[in-house]
Amino acid sequence: ELEELPPQYRKSVSLFMSHVHSTVNEVSEQYLQNERRYNYTTPKSFLEQISLYSKLLSEKTKNSQGMIGRLENGLTKLASCAAQ
Repeated sequence: ELEELPPQYRKSVSLFMSHVHSTVNEVSEQYLQNERRYNYTTPKSFLEQISLYSKLLSEKTKNSQGMIGRLENGLTKLASCAAQ
């Protein structure tokens, strides 16, 4: 479960993930026809894609929260300096 993801985006993200997985399957078939090489997509690769998305979302959320905190601290300091 993706706690950082707002509920209104969950359906869109799940649809996008399944779209990407099916698109990779289609492109893999074209790759086999053109290059005569196999590219396998498995249920495990789909789960790894979701895991990677979850990890990236968590990292970006933490990074954004840190930047928001820095900005708020900077604005507070500017306001206190302006008041003096």
